[in-house]
Amino acid sequence: MQVEKNEIERLKSLRILFVEDDDNLRDELSVLFNKLFKETLSASNGQEGLQKFKECGEIDIILSDINMPVMNGLEMVKNIKAIDEDVPVIFLTAYSDNSYLLEALHLHVSNYLIKPFKIPDLLKKLEDAYLPVFQKKLLKSQNEELEVLNRRIEENAKKQINKLEKDIMHTRELNDLFNEYTITDETDLNGNITYVSKPFINISGFSKDELIGSTHELMRHEDMPTEIYDQMWETIKSKNVWSGRIKNRDKKGNSYWVESVIFPLFDEDDKITGYKAIRVDITAQKATEELVNGLIEPDSYELDFD
Repeated sequence: MQVEKNEIERLKSLRILFVEDDDNLRDELSVLFNKLFKETLSASNGQEGLQKFKECGEIDIILSDINMPVMNGLEMVKNIKAIDEDVPVIFLTAYSDNSYLLEALHLHVSNYLIKPFKIPDLLKKLEDAYLPVFQKKLLKSQNEELEVLNRRIEENAKKQINKLEKDIMHTRELNDLFNEYTITDETDLNGNITYVSKPFINISGFSKDELIGSTHELMRHEDMPTEIYDQMWETIKSKNVWSGRIKNRDKKGNSYWVESVIFPLFDEDDKITGYKAIRVDITAQKATEELVNGLIEPDSYELDFD
């Protein structure tokens, strides 16, 4: 019977408790085990083996004789199983007495070998006995690594969410500040006003209740050509930005000029949900321009080069 290379490698990671009252056999096998395993703890009887198990804290596999002085292997394993019921146990015995084997089965031992035995057979049984425990530990280790990874992901997600919440709050504060001092409004797809800022209310002279639900026809000045509005609607419905100067009239009938930038608003599917306009009051600027244009007439004076 051959032992695979990967099985040998797996055995090298084990800490084994070897309990044998035969001094020669214990010493001979301990030399071999020290080469094969990570660590070998040896004991000459069950009481000594139990004590070493308790002192060590973690044993990967137990290899023990059954018939020993002071405390036999069966009694030792009973005590050990009360501490760690999963630890694999292989009994070595010169007896094939059914009563020993039956009691060993009740202790849920992994396997047994009748002396004398061959080393490859022993190594194979050790590998077979430890494999389920190895797989269980591997699964536990993977689960622990997964839990650590999940915690890191959750922590990172929380950090990202906290940052996003702060960014949103900051954006809202900036947006509120922007709306506080800017002539801005929003409309639905049909041009019905859904939001107006305080400066919009102030310059138009209409109340918020009068503006919400109305269209910009409420402020439209008769001097503005229809073609301007047609061009504006064509532009923003095509998902583009329109900019230009618009002459409006307030509630009292007074005219005012605004430099306007109008653009569409989108949902997560890139569909237009409405429109937003940002305006700057240029009434004073337009008055100055008209005054200057009225004072400077190209044909009102002649240049004398004599």
